[in-house]
Amino acid sequence: MPRMQKFPVQTGMSPVERAATFAFAAIAFISLLLQRRLIAHYRRRLAGLAADPDAVENISAGSFWRQLKGVAGIAITSWRSKEVAATGAFVALFGMKALLNVVRVNADNNVVEAVVRTSSGTAPALGWFVSVSLALATVTGVIEQLRFWLIAHYRARLTAYFHDKLFREITFYRIGLADERIAPGTAIATYCHEFAEHFAELPYYFVLPFAEAFASLFFLAKQAGVGPACAIVASTVASLFFLRSASPEFGRMHAITLDSEEHFRISHNDVRSHAEQLALENGGEYMRRKLNNMFRRVYDALGQVAVAKGYFSLLQNAVSLSVWDIMPLLLAAHKARNGFSRGVVLQALLVQRPLVRKFHQSVEALIENIKEASHLYEFTDKLSEFDRVLKECHEAMPKAARTDDDSNAGGSGMLSPSLSRGRHSRTPSMDPASIRSPVLDLREDSEGNALVDQCLRVEDVTVETPADVKLITKLSFTVDRGTNWVILGPNGSGKTSILRCLAGLWQPATGQITRSPNMELFFLPQQAFLLSNATLFEQLAFPDVLEFNGQRGVATPADIEYAKNAMGYAFADSIVQMLGGWDSPVVGCNGDDDLSYPWESLSGGQTQKIAIARLFFHAQVLRERGLACFAMLDECTSQIDADSED
Repeated sequence: MPRMQKFPVQTGMSPVERAATFAFAAIAFISLLLQRRLIAHYRRRLAGLAADPDAVENISAGSFWRQLKGVAGIAITSWRSKEVAATGAFVALFGMKALLNVVRVNADNNVVEAVVRTSSGTAPALGWFVSVSLALATVTGVIEQLRFWLIAHYRARLTAYFHDKLFREITFYRIGLADERIAPGTAIATYCHEFAEHFAELPYYFVLPFAEAFASLFFLAKQAGVGPACAIVASTVASLFFLRSASPEFGRMHAITLDSEEHFRISHNDVRSHAEQLALENGGEYMRRKLNNMFRRVYDALGQVAVAKGYFSLLQNAVSLSVWDIMPLLLAAHKARNGFSRGVVLQALLVQRPLVRKFHQSVEALIENIKEASHLYEFTDKLSEFDRVLKECHEAMPKAARTDDDSNAGGSGMLSPSLSRGRHSRTPSMDPASIRSPVLDLREDSEGNALVDQCLRVEDVTVETPADVKLITKLSFTVDRGTNWVILGPNGSGKTSILRCLAGLWQPATGQITRSPNMELFFLPQQAFLLSNATLFEQLAFPDVLEFNGQRGVATPADIEYAKNAMGYAFADSIVQMLGGWDSPVVGCNGDDDLSYPWESLSGGQTQKIAIARLFFHAQVLRERGLACFAMLDECTSQIDADSED
């Protein structure tokens, strides 16, 4: 081994260097103290914002793994699925990328060494470096493509699963009567995406940094020896444990930020939903102040995260500069003190320092990604809670909204063939012989068709709100086919609640409601519902599922005739003319070129007329199928002009 005279070593620092060192250290220390005080200040300001701000931190390992297993079982249906195969390829590519990263660092060192020595090996070293870089770029591109593919497929499975559960029968209605634990729209549109993204990136969080750390340590031990490699591992682990203990509660902060953002978003949606009422009450100034106050919470939550990240970044850089960057310099100094030549010492710096830094960065990323995984904890918990709420709401549904076996399992209940009125998904008419108690008086004509004199029977029904407020006690009546009934009573007496029970939305506290299987119920409330993205024909056919050709549903000649009759019966022909006539794309009878319309721009009376025309449309369809139409009208003409109402 070539040796030479030992390097001269500077034994002291100048007064200027001492002063600068002391000043910079003091500035860093004061910055840390100020940032810690700011974090505590934000925490006090945000106290009480979340119902359980420490929920993310307090999730037990066993509970988390059970929840993750449940949600992951939705995203991955079986071990033979294509997502599992793609994940296996994903992990293998990460191992390949980690190896290529370290090989590229080594190839870069070889290029520098060849250039310094001005040897003939510069061109081959440069060619090898370019080849490794191209291979690394190819692997990285495939990894990114697989990552987005996995995110899209996981999200698609989660979205389909929760859509099926949310819109199963009337679960979507009952979840609105539950508490505000979770918003279905946010859970499906946001939480499913966030879970899919973090779940797909688990290999990126752990496999890649672990593989890079292992490869870097292997090459480092080969270059510097086992002893220096062990010393580097020990210093790295000690410094990272220090950083972990000093790290702020990023999971808790993220939970508070999401909570404040959610409250702010919901309040803005309320303004949009009740814009006219707010304008009539001159409530703009009140809402401005309220929303500004809510945004201050959002601002404080974001500020806390910003200060915490700055605080932790300062700690990371301090540890990186004071520990990790010093280790390769100490190794080089050790060689210099032992009389190694300048070239050997320079080679040690060129080769070992990048490997040491790569090892430190990989281990740092591994620890950092453990904190990133706290987001996965949070979204796993939220989706598990959403799934649980959906199950609770379905189990609490009226017996009429379940199968025949469920309907007759208890003492009292309602009997209904289906609550889904979609024409292509509606349950066929039930055979009278298959109907169990309670039943209506069903007779057959000479052709075997059921004749229904009684459409609906209510016996000793007590109506209570979901909050257990008793509205009506021991109500009994029978509705015969072809009769009209009017429910009279003061405000708050339970008129609408009776209709909800008849429609199957609420379950009576006591008594039973029995209805014929050969009829369909239609509920027209005072506030009519129109689809936000639909043609006029789709508005009339809702909730029937249309046969699709292109973007919109195709109307048959019979459907068009029903629609024209319905709009005439509802005195709504003027709306058709306003939309451009029956051939207009907005009306939607021509297939592919149909257009939507801003239905919210219609007046209240026009909206109610379309809702009434929808009833007449379905009455014609039901008559064609031999079924009766039972309409429940809850002040559905309150905004229509007097002539049309009469």
